[in-house]
Amino acid sequence: MVSARELFLQHANLVDSKYGDSESVSVATLNKELINELLGLIDNSNEHEHEHEHEQVVDNDLPIFSVDDLLVDHHAYDVVEKLGQTQDAHDLYPNRVIPVVIRKLHNFLREEFSSQVKSPFVYVNTRAWTTKPGTERFGPNAMHLDGLEAGHLKIMVYLTPLNKESGYLVIGNDEIKDVPAGLCVMFKNSDISHSGVPGLSLGRTCIEVTLMRALVDLPQLWLGHHFGRHLVDPSIAYLRASELINDQTKIQEKQPLFPTDKLKINIGSGRRDWSEWTCFDEINSPGVTNLVLNETVKLPIENQSVGLAYSSHAFEHLPDNTIFRIMWELRRVLCV
Repeated sequence: MVSARELFLQHANLVDSKYGDSESVSVATLNKELINELLGLIDNSNEHEHEHEHEQVVDNDLPIFSVDDLLVDHHAYDVVEKLGQTQDAHDLYPNRVIPVVIRKLHNFLREEFSSQVKSPFVYVNTRAWTTKPGTERFGPNAMHLDGLEAGHLKIMVYLTPLNKESGYLVIGNDEIKDVPAGLCVMFKNSDISHSGVPGLSLGRTCIEVTLMRALVDLPQLWLGHHFGRHLVDPSIAYLRASELINDQTKIQEKQPLFPTDKLKINIGSGRRDWSEWTCFDEINSPGVTNLVLNETVKLPIENQSVGLAYSSHAFEHLPDNTIFRIMWELRRVLCV
């Protein structure tokens, strides 16, 4: 049985082979409007105003899947208690849905960092906390590697300034401070040692976004967990993506997926006599139009007269120049 670690490694290698490696460290800056919206979400969660659903704008357009999809750390009680002494955790999901402002943040980050990530990616966890001033260098405030499985990156979003009074960030040998609120830092959090540094007199509020490089772009479909790490295995992202596509198909069932007043054709059909279909193959069989598939083939069909073209287990047996010719013909006969 293949372990989750091996699955993540194989998946990361596949993404790397297609898109290359991501950059190690990149930065961007949030605008003030988005900073204030995010601080408003955090302030509301602190004041327990989330019981009044109308006070939070939430995103109901996408389904939310089980938190069981996420790998969650289960720390010992004394560790959780000590973490509570150094930071205040914030609930970003007050109504058990994804707030619109979190979607706005994710959209901003995708736009800013896509060229540095160099591949599509999936948002897998988002959490927030405020580091208390003058606290011990423990947990995220001590130099560490996050130890996530292969293929993951972290983006730290700082909603307060980075300086000695509010606290700052250390990545490798670099201290990132004397920077106004809104700094976003993407980095390889399991490869580069890093640490938060508590402020001398003020708290440092940040949002941590974890993403997985992938073959498709996917929004966060799970309520984040404060001790969440990433998906249990990478295949879950593709499973949920397929479920989303199926859901969208159900929503659009009343709308035809292709023009119903046009021809439907099957190329390389074999011995199939499908009603309402025009079948082509190099055989003599009832319901099949005999057609030699070669580099000069011409479909006996008028331009833009086909609404749906289908082929299965045929193209892999044909030479490239024949396939190219068939594709050229499909371009001619398809109406869309």
